[in-house]
Amino acid sequence: MWTRVMDPTVGWRTTHFWGPVTNWGLVAVAARDMCGNKSETDVGMAMTLALVSLCFMRFAWRVHPRNLLLLACHGVHAAMQAVLARRAAQAQARHLRLGRRMTFATLGVCGACGLAQYLRPMAPASLTGATGPYTIFFWAPMSRWGIFYRNLVAPSDRISTMQTALQAISGLVWARYAFVISPVNYNLAFVQAACALSSLFRLAPTRTVVARFFRLRH
Repeated sequence: MWTRVMDPTVGWRTTHFWGPVTNWGLVAVAARDMCGNKSETDVGMAMTLALVSLCFMRFAWRVHPRNLLLLACHGVHAAMQAVLARRAAQAQARHLRLGRRMTFATLGVCGACGLAQYLRPMAPASLTGATGPYTIFFWAPMSRWGIFYRNLVAPSDRISTMQTALQAISGLVWARYAFVISPVNYNLAFVQAACALSSLFRLAPTRTVVARFFRLRH
């Protein structure tokens, strides 16, 4: 373990180390939120983060060099966010609706995956490449767009300041990490930069001004 930390290619001097470390900060925030007020938890964001972590568990196993620190981090984070979403949904009397959405989403994903595998022999080479739609290197970055969306629409009274700040830092670090892994993932770099900017926007006072502007127009 210590040898790997000191390794000049994947150790503490590289983004192979600091990328997962910034994500462990999100685990610490999730642990704190589990002890907080359940009614203040954004259920949509918790569910999105759980889904993203599940995707990145597979990403961490498939990427080169394989990142076990990242795998462990997202395994713990996915479990904690799922618990947070369930507890918050129950506290906000939304657990039945949440259960129906999860069921429909699961059926939809399974159906789409089955159809995609059936059509794979007919797919052009551009879609079956190293970072194409038939790989986790495409879907893990795509799942991050859910965070981007939640940062823009989540209620301002349910903003976790520490979580959002860590998402901004993590996005900037991961934008660099996307260029030092194999295969190089431009999609990941772009979405991480977008998530970092949306997190900063969520924290900024301008978010309130923009929200008021749209309310006045409607």
